[in-house]
Amino acid sequence: MRSVLLDSGPLVALFATDDKHHARFDALVLALAPKGLHLVTTWPCVVEAAYLLPPPQRFEMLQWIYASFLSASYGPPFA
Repeated sequence: MRSVLLDSGPLVALFATDDKHHARFDALVLALAPKGLHLVTTWPCVVEAAYLLPPPQRFEMLQWIYASFLSASYGPPFA
């Protein structure tokens, strides 16, 4: 399994369909998911992304975390 650390920018781009990088990150996740991609971020990045995303996309991102498609860590993500 390959873990990828996401900052708030790519995290916003994954869920904001009007973001100029959305298509690129969406395609990347779709291409790598069958190969065991594991997305990791930190709670400060989640908070920042939630602030920047409008409510529908914000809730979608939080549902991803709840469904374990995205792991959020309090400390160093690869400790």
